[in-house]
Amino acid sequence: MALNLDEIRHIATEVRQETEQYAKKQITINPNLCGLCAIASAELFKRLKQIGHRPRICFTYGHCFIRVGAYLVDVTATQFRACKDEKIVIHRYADIKSKIDGEFWFWDTLAFFSCLKKALHYQQEMGWTPDQLINI
Repeated sequence: MALNLDEIRHIATEVRQETEQYAKKQITINPNLCGLCAIASAELFKRLKQIGHRPRICFTYGHCFIRVGAYLVDVTATQFRACKDEKIVIHRYADIKSKIDGEFWFWDTLAFFSCLKKALHYQQEMGWTPDQLINI
């Protein structure tokens, strides 16, 4: 399926808004969505898969985001100074790859999965806290 970035942005925006609403109800969640990256990414993963895309849920040093095709999509990057003003981040991975070791270290992919069950298992093995585990 060909990527339609407007459609992906629309879905990502919906997920971001729903995640913000969830965060407002939780006393312990930071308004920049720190701690919700995996949960939000899993929801985005499900929705992209439903419309025929083949997303991958990616993990790095305590962070999670989506890659679909040649793009990365991050709906919780506001927790990082480099993206604090970008509610929805969509970048061609090749365009930011040279900055991974510096400014964009939080997109340095350590593991990725095309199956949420495997992603959840990875989170559990890596010791993610129960409140940050993805919902299958």
